[in-house]
Amino acid sequence: FTRITGYSPAEVLGKTPRILQGPNTSQTELQKIRKALAHWEAVTVEVINYRKDGSEFWNEFSLVPVADSSGWYTHWIAVQRDTTVRKRTDEIRLALEREKELSALKTRFFSMASHEFRTPLSTALAAAQVLENSQVEWDNHEKRLRNLYRIQDSVKNMVQLLDDILTINRAETGNLAFNPKPLNLAQYCRHLIEEMQLSASNQHRLEFTCAGPSQSLNLDEKLMGSILSNLLSNAIKYSPNGGQITLSLVFQTHTVEIQVKDQGIGIAPADQTRLFEPFQRGKNIRNIPGTGLGLVVVKKCVDLHQGSLQITSDLDQGTTCLITLPL
Repeated sequence: FTRITGYSPAEVLGKTPRILQGPNTSQTELQKIRKALAHWEAVTVEVINYRKDGSEFWNEFSLVPVADSSGWYTHWIAVQRDTTVRKRTDEIRLALEREKELSALKTRFFSMASHEFRTPLSTALAAAQVLENSQVEWDNHEKRLRNLYRIQDSVKNMVQLLDDILTINRAETGNLAFNPKPLNLAQYCRHLIEEMQLSASNQHRLEFTCAGPSQSLNLDEKLMGSILSNLLSNAIKYSPNGGQITLSLVFQTHTVEIQVKDQGIGIAPADQTRLFEPFQRGKNIRNIPGTGLGLVVVKKCVDLHQGSLQITSDLDQGTTCLITLPL
């Protein structure tokens, strides 16, 4: 004990282990000790304690109650050991493993992204070449607009792809900004539905419902925009014309549930195991454009809010995305 802590026997005689505690000593772990003492239970915790000189060390602390011959607990045996070296070694090992994972992820992303960029680039190039080489296409107003729209859509797809890749990369490296502020979620969702209904025209019916006592929540507005926009865009994209899409909020005692439900083409069971893998798309999407990154972005943003994401789907019956966030 004296070697680990720097205290002499005379300095600690009659003192409690509290003399080793400091600002970074986990109160949660200390509460486990108090509970064990109150119920005469064995317990082992690992906390940051402080030596006499003020330096920190990791301390594994074990308590075991001892009973007499009649079965009554009479005293405790406490054993503690310095686990600083092991903790530091574990931290270095985890950091190295994380670095390897990030390196592999970047390599995979570059490979997949280069493949995904080919389609919109090829589309834009083909449309531009048609306009350049065909006077008929250029002079015909309808054909000219069609080719220009193809170029615009291709550029938008590439911009969205870049945005999604940057978001995922920042999340993987721990650099995705998270700035929660009070947000009226019901009002925000209502405005978003109105905006997306305009872009969807009359091809889809977008509805919004809210149940329970609405309240402002500490949320990152930008990330919530990414979450809801991606889910609603997917619902519109993979639903037949005239399909109904519902965004609903349910405020409960400790959580709020956000649900996006559509009547679209659904997701095959075999594809549901890979929903959150980058660039993975269902086999039933046919010629519907997309990057396969939307749900990955949603999952990263939900995780930053300490929430959960659940997706249920049946082929040709639609998909339901349920997000649960703590209040």
